Amino acid sequence: GALIRAGLRFALPVDRAVRPMSWRLKADIKPAELQMDKGLVMHPLAFLAGNDVVAAACLRKVISGELFAGVMIRSKDGLFRERINKSEKGKISTDDPIPWDLELLRVKTRQTTLVLRLGTNEVVRIDGDTASVEPEAACAGILHRHSGSQITLHVDQLLLTEAPRTA
Repeated sequence: GALIRAGLRFALPVDRAVRPMSWRLKADIKPAELQMDKGLVMHPLAFLAGNDVVAAACLRKVISGELFAGVMIRSKDGLFRERINKSEKGKISTDDPIPWDLELLRVKTRQTTLVLRLGTNEVVRIDGDTASVEPEAACAGILHRHSGSQITLHVDQLLLTEAPRTA
């Protein structure tokens, strides 16, 4: 399905030399309403190239109806790989806002690692190859591909950073 977006989009600098970089998108997020079928996923934080997702945080509603956090990254074949943490560490409550911290680390010119932290805890990480897709924008809010879903997110304390990596 088409990408459905409702949120804030921030442009990242373009035409930079390909070198080790780090992009971080942080926000306090509280899912206030999630009328979404079990098994579906939405992305509260994402890095985009044009209208394509490069990497994103995931909020997945599992078969039991519980919500778990994870990450998704594009691989060099253009397909996505997803990793969800279905432990207590990755469980998302709808009672209180939680600080989400999504970090996209380009380690070398090709290899990229995506890390999601909830509060101070690292929840999940995944490796990908973003050589062919440079992130041009960051998006915070509601991003998904499912028609018929009704989602309300409360987002606060938004922070976006970009920095060259020295290590």
